[in-house]
Amino acid sequence: MSTSRATTGRKQAGRPGNRIRSWVLAWLLGISAATPAAATSLDYTGQTPEGLVGNGRTVVRVQHERFQFHEGGDARGRLLLRLDGRELDLTAAGRRSARFFPGGVQYRLQVGDVRVEVLHGATEDAGYVMAVRVHAGHRRADLALDAQGTPALVMQPGQAQRRGSGAHEWLVRTTPPVATPQATTGASFDAWRERFEQPYRSGLLLRTPNARVDRAVPFNRFLLDLGFNGRLHVCELFRWRDVWSRDLGSGLAPGALLSGRFDAARRTVAYDLERHARADPRGLKVTEDPSQGGSAEGLAWLTQAVWRDYLMTGDRPFLQRAAATLRPWLQAWLDRDPDGRGLLVDDTEWMDHSRFFLFPDGARVLYSNALFTGLLGTFAAIERELGDAAAAQRLAGLRQRFVAGLDALGTGAEG
Repeated sequence: MSTSRATTGRKQAGRPGNRIRSWVLAWLLGISAATPAAATSLDYTGQTPEGLVGNGRTVVRVQHERFQFHEGGDARGRLLLRLDGRELDLTAAGRRSARFFPGGVQYRLQVGDVRVEVLHGATEDAGYVMAVRVHAGHRRADLALDAQGTPALVMQPGQAQRRGSGAHEWLVRTTPPVATPQATTGASFDAWRERFEQPYRSGLLLRTPNARVDRAVPFNRFLLDLGFNGRLHVCELFRWRDVWSRDLGSGLAPGALLSGRFDAARRTVAYDLERHARADPRGLKVTEDPSQGGSAEGLAWLTQAVWRDYLMTGDRPFLQRAAATLRPWLQAWLDRDPDGRGLLVDDTEWMDHSRFFLFPDGARVLYSNALFTGLLGTFAAIERELGDAAAAQRLAGLRQRFVAGLDALGTGAEG
């Protein structure tokens, strides 16, 4: 984790965000002892499944002998390996395996007496890097890249091998927009492997009796980075390169904040707030897809993300701007309880997946109203923090009305 990203000051000393953010940073640094690579990898024997690598601005689908850009370009290609002038069919490997790790994937192939290793990953300054190592004894090995599309990739010999080792290395990578010593310095196959995973072997980690749970944390941190394109966290890598309020508030923003990705979380929250600022709250949706945001439950998740951001950063001007954007949306939904029963009539599609679950209408009403009740409590805390005691008290009272409405819904007393 880059501590420079996590220590950007936005608050005054003594604010809640100052204390919480300092605690998070101290916690991250306190548990940042390096984790052995074997503890954070997934191994496959006898198969080489497709993997994903990239730096968020790029997403690349990879296999042992080929690659294809999904985001950040349309480049695609495959490796052509020749030994003593004859092409070696990498798809005919007798033995094969794969090791997936946070930051990349490494494939191992055995074709006759030739061992081939292919490593895929990315760095901040290179959206895609492939390192290849071939153990071919004293035979002449030549590697070519059959590729088309953009971005252009360059291939160069890897770090020189020990004399007599019989190993040959090559490096294939996107050309960085600005050449830096870190970007252009040659490195060995093993050094690139270490570089790809290094960000995820320190920082936010777990130490529990369950190795699978511990391993999930660095992999999810990698997915957070893979899904942040520099502008926002996308909720799906392949279909919708956009964000839904519920995905932002329930997973993306909390995960980014807890792992020290404060800037990425803020950018995505700000993106969703801008979408709400442009839309008419009376329409109860921010796009033509009503499940994307603006519904009662979507508003609740976005407000939760705003509040968590403030608790981490203590950025009061941000909280003031966010509250000003969200107040009309809160009132638009309060207006949908005209008889004061403490129950909303939610005519938006609150969750696009609900049609697959075949939820009955009662479950949908319960879900939206439960989240809206939580929203009232969160907004009361926001108004209290911003110094409007009267607004906070009013919202707290409304929350009690909705609690009573939920109780009546549960017992059937609401008729």
